[in-house]
Amino acid sequence: MVSNLNPEIRMARHKMFLAANLQKISAFAHENYQAKGKGIVATPEEDFVHANEPTLAPIRFRYFPESKALSLMPDYNGSKEQGWMASYDPEEKAIVTVIRFDHGFSSYLIGIPPEGQTDLKAEGK
Repeated sequence: MVSNLNPEIRMARHKMFLAANLQKISAFAHENYQAKGKGIVATPEEDFVHANEPTLAPIRFRYFPESKALSLMPDYNGSKEQGWMASYDPEEKAIVTVIRFDHGFSSYLIGIPPEGQTDLKAEGK
């Protein structure tokens, strides 16, 4: 399926997905951080961007530790994601990269909420 969403709608759908799945993403990111170190949570856009509801099952997540980030993103060196990786606190934030239909990437630095809180705090596009 090819997406013809304009960038504003695409970003809104990404943020809706992130907000709806914040607890799952946070738990996945934290568990992998503890096992593998800092990294990026990646998910394919095709799983959710055209959904009327922001949550779909199953949701596919992969974790790319910092040492494998280049295998996810060929342009990782010098990218905003590399800058985030160097400076973010994995106890408080997670890097989530949406793999778009066009094989590009939209990345977000999200705040990991305290237990039970579901408010999304994200930056990026």
